[in-house]
Amino acid sequence: MKIVVLHYSAPPVTGGVEITIQHHARCLSDLGHECVMVAGEGGNAGDSRVGFVRIPRMSSHHPDVLAVKRELDAGRVPPEFAVLRDGLRDELLPVLKDADVIVIHNIITLNKNLALAAALRSLCDGVLADKRWVGWHHDFAWTMEQYGDELHAGMPWHLLREPWPNVINVVVSEARRDALALLYNLSPDTIHVAHPGIDEAQLQALTPVVARISRAVENADLILLQPSRITRRKNIEMSLKTLAVLRERTGLDIRLLVSGPIGPHNPSNAVYLDMLNAIRDQQTLRDKALFLRLDEIGGERLREDLSDADLGALYRMCDILFLPSTDEGFGIPILEAVAVGRAIVCSDLPPLRASGGETATYIDPRGSAEDAAAAIAGLIAKMPRILQRRRTLRRCSWRTITERDVLPILSN
Repeated sequence: MKIVVLHYSAPPVTGGVEITIQHHARCLSDLGHECVMVAGEGGNAGDSRVGFVRIPRMSSHHPDVLAVKRELDAGRVPPEFAVLRDGLRDELLPVLKDADVIVIHNIITLNKNLALAAALRSLCDGVLADKRWVGWHHDFAWTMEQYGDELHAGMPWHLLREPWPNVINVVVSEARRDALALLYNLSPDTIHVAHPGIDEAQLQALTPVVARISRAVENADLILLQPSRITRRKNIEMSLKTLAVLRERTGLDIRLLVSGPIGPHNPSNAVYLDMLNAIRDQQTLRDKALFLRLDEIGGERLREDLSDADLGALYRMCDILFLPSTDEGFGIPILEAVAVGRAIVCSDLPPLRASGGETATYIDPRGSAEDAAAAIAGLIAKMPRILQRRRTLRRCSWRTITERDVLPILSN
């Protein structure tokens, strides 16, 4: 499917609409669709997956547009309006004629470039009436006090307050849906709502490597991080058994990430890894407990060791630091987890208590997996924000929203 997205400007111009079209375009491209942004200024933000066409007079800042707008704001329709409208129509037609879906952001509800709105209306009603047209509305000039003096009776201002035939209407919130329904005199049920999203990788400053790991576990309800090499004193068998009990007890999709490779200084660690893999298989945890330096992540193994930046990103990505070591000389992972505000469940060892103080939940590293799972479950019960954070990231990511909400609107 070829999807053409139009707005006055595109990234790197900064704004909520520009951010929205950038993420929609990237996610739709990742889903296998051809996506082209068309705007008066900006570009595709260096993303080769997304096409870009610049039509300068689409910009709300173009001198020709500003000159016409000054007359329109005063209630006069100058001769230059028709010239600008027809010129934009001629420039848009070859760009839009091969599109399957045409998505217009804000242009048909704001008066930033009324000639552009009129040009699109002409195409929508005329030679491109067979296309799927989508009006994606963020703001409405006719309902905003700041634009009151710029709006007048009749055309072209009336373009902004009537539903266009053949156009599917989408808004960014339930409040905007109700406002548009009132403005258009439509039933709210006829208007789609698609919320903006969040970019987990950008928000949490994830490195490319950790962003890839994050995608591999994006459906998890909770992620435990054990930043350890695979060596016996790290007690990873306890982590695996605790994970199995915790998943069964809570019914949650909980994952475990062990960050390090096999410890290099003890030949018996290879035998230890065999034992851990046997536990993973016995507990059916092969895809729930990941050894990041050994397992395939997103279809391939990580080619390089995790850098300090990667480890920092892992802490930010995960929800709980779990460190059931039987021996530690100092609690660096505890300090790191405290520094990024992550919950901590760790062994009751003097070095770890010295680092964690009252911020950590302590367990007996030689106790039962049931007791360790109970400690983690208790922490989750006391701190519901732990689960809420993961739910928000999963439910509100641009990728999820694009697949769940945007694509059905564009394709049905």
